[in-house]
Parts: sequence; structure tokens; C-alpha cells
Amino acid sequence: MTQAPRLDRLRAFVGRVASLVDEASLAGEAPHCEAHNEAHNKARNKTNNKANNEANNEANNEANNEANNKANNKANKKANKKANKKANKKANKKANKKANKKANNKAHRLEASAVALRELVTHDDWLPDAFA
Repeated sequence: MTQAPRLDRLRAFVGRVASLVDEASLAGEAPHCEAHNEAHNKARNKTNNKANNEANNEANNEANNEANNKANNKANKKANKKANKKANKKANKKANKKANKKANNKAHRLEASAVALRELVTHDDWLPDAFA
């Protein structure tokens, strides 16, 4: 996981802060009873646990977001590919239909011209004698 070094540094920092808090509290007053020490330990553990939980949650959220983004990107890429394929197929069909229509129109015009030429050739009464 990419967040492990960051999490370790955060935990080390929290541990150092807790040690400094311990030293400061011990320097301020001598441990006069076990209950007092226990209360300090509980408070320190609670703070450490809270910090660790927050760090873990942050790391997990980042990892989950990264995984979700990767999965979403993959799904979007697949969906886009499918949509593009469909759109291209439709566009190609339209373009082919237009091209075929144009070609058919041209063929019909050529055929009509050929028929007209055949008519002219078969009725040679209009031709000069040299070509008849």
C-alpha cells in the first residue's frame, strides 16, 4: 500500500508527542499514586488510539478512493468504447447509405445517357451520309 510509510511516520510522531507529554507531566509532579498514573496512561492511550484511528481511516479512505477511481475509470473506458463503437457503426451506415444513393443516382444517369445514345444510333436518319 502506498500510504504505509506516511502512516508509520504519523504513528512515530504521535508516539514522540506522547513521550513528551509523559515527561512534562512527570517533571511537574512526582507519581504519588498508582491511580494517578493509570489515569494518565488511559488518557494517553485514548489520544494515541484516536490519532491512530484517524490516520488509519485517512489511509484507508485514500486507498479506497484510489481503488474506486481505478475501477470507475476501467468501467468508463469500457462503456465509452462500446458507445463509440455503436456511434461509429451508425455513422458508417449513414455514410454508406448516402454513398450508395449517390452511386445509384450516377449509375441511373449513365444508364439513361446510354439508352439515349442507343436510340440515336439506331435511328440513323439524322446522321450525315458519311457516318451512316
